[in-house]
Amino acid sequence: MFGNQGFSQDSATKSYNNSIGFRVGYDQGYLKDLNFSPLNYNEGGLLYALNYTNQSPNEKGIFNVAFEFSSPQLKAKTSGYLTSYLTMANLEIAYVRRVTTKEKLSLYLGGQYSSYLQIADWQDFESFSFLASHGIGIKGLLSYNLDSKHRFSSSLFIPVFQFLARPPYNGIDEEVIENQDNIEKIIFNAKPTSFNQYLAFDWRINYLFSLSKRFDLSATYLLRYQNLSEINKVIHLQNQLSVGLNVNF
Repeated sequence: MFGNQGFSQDSATKSYNNSIGFRVGYDQGYLKDLNFSPLNYNEGGLLYALNYTNQSPNEKGIFNVAFEFSSPQLKAKTSGYLTSYLTMANLEIAYVRRVTTKEKLSLYLGGQYSSYLQIADWQDFESFSFLASHGIGIKGLLSYNLDSKHRFSSSLFIPVFQFLARPPYNGIDEEVIENQDNIEKIIFNAKPTSFNQYLAFDWRINYLFSLSKRFDLSATYLLRYQNLSEINKVIHLQNQLSVGLNVNF
């Protein structure tokens, strides 16, 4: 995620160009996965995130690595007794470059590699569904420095070229049985896909408050949308709200 980079420091003081942050929050969403069930499900549960950010001294370029994990509970909209769990993990590696600045507002453009995994399972039954996507896309970031202590930013990521792994049906098939001790092979046995098959985006809004030169508080909202039109349809909409602490060094 972007938006957690440190503030510029006065030239007379020491500047910190690196930061490590930890966030915790809540994930709320909607899932329809025809591999998993013909029913519509609501999701809700805690999420955890780590991120590392490096910015050039003049803030012309920003490099970011982020990892998010959550395992919310799934509840069918038709019945509260039809529950399960959804495990999700997301890795992002991104770099953006400043293209224009006007007063306190800066625009950055660049690219991002992402590796996303979600697994839905019935727990007591030997069947499940998953979706894994790996690829690159376009990243844009708007950053607004209100003053020396307050910064707002908004970023948008759109996948462009993705490899998608998706079982043709639920259940334990031959490939899963053969590779049950090699989960990486199952997840990364992916095929190229296009916008016509897989449409997705991540939109984030971030607020950063500087406690000191070393520490920042952050608040982040994420809207994630995924629509897989083939290989049994998936529609997934997530709302995430989280807060955290960044350490600058």
